[in-house]
Order: sequence, then structure tokens, then C-alpha cells
Amino acid sequence: MNRTSLTTSAGRRARVALVALGAMLLVSGGVGLGLSSAASGDVTATFVGHIGDTEIHGQPGGTEWTFLRQLSDGNGNLVDTYCVDFFTYIPDGSDVDEVTPDAAVPALTPTQWAQIRAIITNAPSVITGTQNQKIASIQAALWHISDGFVLDQDNNDPVIIANYNAILAALPSWPDPGFITSLAVTGPTTGEDGTTVGPYHVTGVDAGPLQIAISGAAHAVDSNGVTITTVHPGQDFFLAITGTGPVSVTVSGEVIIPSGTVFDAHWSQTLVTVGGKFSESVTISLAGTPSTTTTSTSTSTSTSTSTSTSTSTSTSTSTSTSTTSTTEVAPTTTTSTTSTTVAPTTTTSTTSTTVAPTSTTSTTAVSPSSTAASPTTAAVAVEAANTSQPVAAQALAFTGANSKLITVIGAILVLFGIAMILLDRRRTSRR
Repeated sequence: MNRTSLTTSAGRRARVALVALGAMLLVSGGVGLGLSSAASGDVTATFVGHIGDTEIHGQPGGTEWTFLRQLSDGNGNLVDTYCVDFFTYIPDGSDVDEVTPDAAVPALTPTQWAQIRAIITNAPSVITGTQNQKIASIQAALWHISDGFVLDQDNNDPVIIANYNAILAALPSWPDPGFITSLAVTGPTTGEDGTTVGPYHVTGVDAGPLQIAISGAAHAVDSNGVTITTVHPGQDFFLAITGTGPVSVTVSGEVIIPSGTVFDAHWSQTLVTVGGKFSESVTISLAGTPSTTTTSTSTSTSTSTSTSTSTSTSTSTSTSTSTTSTTEVAPTTTTSTTSTTVAPTTTTSTTSTTVAPTSTTSTTAVSPSSTAASPTTAAVAVEAANTSQPVAAQALAFTGANSKLITVIGAILVLFGIAMILLDRRRTSRR
């Protein structure tokens, strides 16, 4: 095999490895590499009936029937709604989900949503007539905002025409009534064993106590550390973590559904609520974080040398060196002091050395004749033998953004590797 074929083979292996690496990143990015935490307060309701039944005429559409549509939460609670999706039908028994205005189909702009909520809140104060006439008047005005519907000024009930015109005339003067989410919980999404995390704030309009249900090694407490099982909208609670692993917290109960809450499904009408009470739940998850393990070391070196010489023929020399080391995360300073005494003159020198942040752990005992390790040296030797390398605390789970970034990088590597392989094959075929 010549040099060219060797180079080509190596290049092919490198390209295949590049594709494999990209595929691994795609897979790891796809699975998310960790636990995700999110709070949700969405509700699924069922269209079960209507109130009122009045015919109106206008453009587009010609003739249309107006009524309040009723949604059920399945627990005996009903909420009245208006339609803001003129061209879409909703059959009885349809399920719809609570959504944000921009997620509705078709989407509602912030201006449309503010005007819709203003009409629902304020229109009853400027209209007259029977319940059915009022419902028809408000529905016609809402369709004007959401779909551009224009009520026929001649071929309709005069009371409905007057009400419709009064609503649209007063609309510019009505302020945005604001909006409070029916139920939401906000707070930390990670916690360590043995700690208390929070606060978790509950948002909504109070309709009674809400139940707190926890899955995992934790329990709910108030600001004084007292265990609790219920909470009201507007209040806070905390979580006392008693173990490792993920924790899931669900807050549920009956809440007030604010006027203007949007319900929709892709195949049915978009509805907005007049108001009412519903059963709802919201769940927030905590990614489990194990307790942090820290190994610390300290290093100290002490060397002492003593030499004694007399005029007689007998010379006694004793050398004892002990080195004690412990490694520490923070930089440490090692001081070595050497003292030498020779009769009849004495010379003393002191040397100070600063050791770099990373130090080598060692224990040494040296003696020309016989040396016995002191209790201190023996204790340090045991400590050094039992000291492991520092253990890094486990990182928190990747967020969705990290996961997407990994996926993009993996896709780029795969595409680049495939392109290089195809180019290589093309060059080979030309040879």
C-alpha cells in the first residue's frame, strides 16, 4: 500500500468519525440530557351547550345565530363564553384547551385581546333589552373586533342595532381591564438534599383553598417551617427537600376563570370566557441535585536537621526529616525552616518556599541510623492514604437551549462529514 492510499484511508476514517460524532451530538441533544422543569396551568374543557338563540344579519356571513357557549370542567362547573372565530364551527361535545391569545387559531393580537376583554367587562353597562338581545349585541361587537363583522343597520332588531353601536362608540374610552392568570405557580426549579427552597408564589383569584400534592423526597412548609398541605392564591409556600432525585409539585382546586380567558382547539372555534369558576391544577418540577461532595487537603512541610560535633574522636549525627502533606482546594504556603548548629560556631538559615496551588501528597521519614515515626507523622500518613482526588459536584441538567445548541452542532457535523465522504468518493471514481 502506497502513501497516497494510506492517506486516503486515514481521511475516510476521519470523515466517518466526524459523522459518528455529529450523530452522537444529535442524539444527546434530542433527548435533552437532563430534567426539565416547567409550570403549567392549562385547562381542558368541553363544550356542552348554549344560552340564548338569536338571529342577526351582517357581513361577512349574511345570517348568523348568536348565543353564549357553555364549557364544563367535568366537575360540575360551567363557564359561559363568547365566540371570537366567526368562520369556524364547534360541535357539541368538543374539547378545547386554555391557550394564550397568540396561540389561538387564528391568533389574537394584543390589541384585539385587550378590546375583547374591555367589551366583555364594560358592555353590560351601556346596553339594554332582554338577555338574548344583550347576548346578540355583545357577540356582534366581538365579531367586529375579531373578524371584521359589520352588523346590518337596517335588517336587524332595533334594540340589538342600538346596543351594538353603543358598544363600539364607547370602546375607545374603556381602559384595558387587565388580566390575572387563573392559576400559576412560580419558584425555584432546583434544590439540594437537606435544604429548604422557595418561595413558591401562587397567582390567581381566590375561590378557596388549593391542595398541594408532592411526588418525591420533599414536603411543603410555610415561612416558619411548619408543614402545610393547602395554600390560597396570593400566598407563598416552601419545599423542604429530604432526599435526592426529581420532585414534582401539583397545586390544584377550584379557581376563578377571569373574563377574556382564551380556549381553543385547532379544529374548533376560539372562545373567550365571560367569567366563572373552574377546577384547575398547575404543576412545577424540580430537577434533583445531589449533595455536593468536597475533598479538601492541606500541605505543610517541616524539616529539622541538627548536627553536633565535639573535639573528641566521637561524633554523633542525627538527622530526622518528616514531611506532612494534605492537599487543599485553596492555594497553600509551605514553609521550610532549617536550623544548623555546629560547635563551637552556630549558623542559622531560614528558607521560605511558596508551593503552587497543586501539591503532591507525600509522607517521608529518613534516618541514617534508626528513625521512629512520631504520632503526628503516622496520623498524617493515614490521612494521606485515605484522601481521594477532589470530586466535582454534578452539574445541573442541561436546559432546553443547551440541548438545541448541541442538536444544531451535531447536525452541522453530520452534514459536513457526509459532504466530505461524497467528495472523496467522487475523486476516487475520477481516478
